This record gives sequence, C-alpha cells and structure tokens, in this order.
Amino acid sequence: MKQMKRMEEILAYILEHLDTVTLEETAGVFGYNEAYLARIFREYFEYPFHKYVMKLRLRKAAQHMYDIGAVGSVGNDTGYRYLPGFSQAFKKEFGYSPRTFLKKKLQVPDMPLLSKLDGVSFFLHYDVIPAKTVYGHRIYPKKGNDADLMEEAAYGFMEGYGEGDDHFLYGIWDSDEEGNRIYFMGRTFHENEDKSGLYSLSIPKGQYAIFRIPIAGSRKDSLIRQRKLVRYVFMEWLLINQKVPNRMGITYEFFDKDWTGICIPLIKGMYGY
Repeated sequence: MKQMKRMEEILAYILEHLDTVTLEETAGVFGYNEAYLARIFREYFEYPFHKYVMKLRLRKAAQHMYDIGAVGSVGNDTGYRYLPGFSQAFKKEFGYSPRTFLKKKLQVPDMPLLSKLDGVSFFLHYDVIPAKTVYGHRIYPKKGNDADLMEEAAYGFMEGYGEGDDHFLYGIWDSDEEGNRIYFMGRTFHENEDKSGLYSLSIPKGQYAIFRIPIAGSRKDSLIRQRKLVRYVFMEWLLINQKVPNRMGITYEFFDKDWTGICIPLIKGMYGY
C-alpha cells in the first residue's frame, strides 16, 4: 500500500504539470534518479513514463478539440511542434485522424486500466442500475466521524458483518439522523420477507462505473484487495479519466461469495471522457 500511495503522489504531480512534465523533472521532485523512477513507474503503471504521459496529453488534446470545435494548434499541448506529427500520434492512439475524430464526434476513450491489482485481474463495466431499497444494519466506526472513508473501506466486511451470507451485500458510508458517520451494510429483500429491526436506505437509479475484483483466499486478504481497489478508483482512475461522480447518487461497495467491488454513480464519463 505504501508504494501505491507514492505512485498516487507521482501521478498527481504529472496531472498538475501535464503540459510540460518530464521524467528528469519528476525524478528530481521526488528524490529519485531517473533510471530508478523509470523502472518503478513502468512496473506500476505498465507503460514507460513518456508513453503514459503522451497518452494523457493526447486525451487532453482530444477533449480540447471538442471544446473549441477545431483541431487548430491543439498539437502544441502534446509536445508536437508540427501538425503532421501530432496527427500521426493521434491516429496511432485512437485509430482516426484528429479531423475525422472531431467530425464523427467520437468519445475520447478511457485510459487503459491496470492489468492487475494486488496481483490479480480486476474488471470494469458501465451500466444503468435501477433504483432499489436496501435493508440492513448501521455500524458505527470506532473512530467515529474521524473514520477515513478510503482507509476504512469495506468497514462492515472488516467487522465480520455478512460472514457466511451468500446474498449480494451492499456497503455504504452514510450518516445517521444526528450526523454521526455510519457504515450501512445490508441487502435487498423480497416483498414478503421480514424486515423488522432493520434500517432501510434507498439507492436511486443512475449511470454507474462498476469495478469488481475476485474474493481472495481469506477474509483479511479480500479486505486488503478491496481497499486497494477503492484507492485505485478514487486516487487514479477518476482523475486520469476526468470522471465526474454524481453527488446526488450513492457510491456503494458490494460483496458476494465470488467478488468484492465498488459502484460509482457518474454524471460525466460513461464509457469514456
């Protein structure tokens, strides 16, 4: 997890200085030599530093083309002094020339996912999820309102709730009527099932990005895996893909006998930028 947090800091720096950032400069800022940073960067992000930065710049350029409605001097933002070089790189990345891409009003594709997280493959798909009501328990975190929603992801799972339950379970950070932070964990019920003694929480219909990762061999390892997934989604994926979460929706974790995961409601960013 320590390395993951360090790479998040490096990524944040790259995004902040995307137009001009270099490997040499970044290595100096973080106290690494260039060769070492180049190696750990490629090991983590699965691309050489320059290629990864270029992928980010080309997506920024593609989005800028839509904003201004023309190709213009967009290539300058990606480090290309001449339009032919920019057009060639753009076509190689997206399969179309900049002018064709703009004319067809194609969606800017997401940055590639990491192939693995915690050593295993994980998956993303987009879907429109219908509204539902979940019934379950309120769990008050030991740290109260100081609980870190990311560091303590899957809090109910950690506390043993749902152990041995094969239902599809939902986990949601929320607040009670007095504003106290709670972790709500529950499931959907059939109409005639007994819900006495349970709290309810409504999840509105929405467009969602849905991430899932396989359950590990132990509950502890599954918890670590889920927390790495949550960190990746919030500290990397949302940022590099310019996603806009729907603040009126509900972000929730999920758990079943095969998978853990997280669902993010989106205003902007279904299937791409």
